[in-house]
Amino acid sequence: GLRMAWAWRENLTLRPVFTFGTMSDMDGTKDNEDKGTEFGLGVGFAYNINDTNTIIFGADYQYLKMEVGTGDEKMTTTYNAVPNLSLAVEQEFFDWLTFRAGASKYMVSVTEEQGSDKLEWKDHPFAFNLGCGIAVGDFAIDMELGQSWFYNLGYWFHGNQVYEGQTPIAKIQGKLY
Repeated sequence: GLRMAWAWRENLTLRPVFTFGTMSDMDGTKDNEDKGTEFGLGVGFAYNINDTNTIIFGADYQYLKMEVGTGDEKMTTTYNAVPNLSLAVEQEFFDWLTFRAGASKYMVSVTEEQGSDKLEWKDHPFAFNLGCGIAVGDFAIDMELGQSWFYNLGYWFHGNQVYEGQTPIAKIQGKLY
């Protein structure tokens, strides 16, 4: 993947994004020809309202094609998402603490084919996120909460088990500048 930042104007940054990937023999058995291809293209705009507030808007296209199995048993799944629209706000409370919140709307169409059978459907999911960044010297840690956090708030207080695949923290990223 490739992500760039270009200061288009004094308070407006353009962020083009490109991703591409391929995979093969996903189950590790080497007895079939599982393969897949993914592609993504998007653009984001970060508008600095003032020194501590930023609004971010983005739009992107995502494509994924997976082929699993061989012969009549081969299943092909094609996933198209266009357009994906995202909007977020970011507030820097201190030099070392930043909060951000955002939402995304996806327009997804999926096709599954196996032999002569074909199944198509469309979905329009809505996603939201909440996160923060903490900076200590030249090191920064960014965290994004998982969507399940909003529904399992008690997890933080009493350790209630969350559902499989729904962790309270969706992503943690560290950066050294």
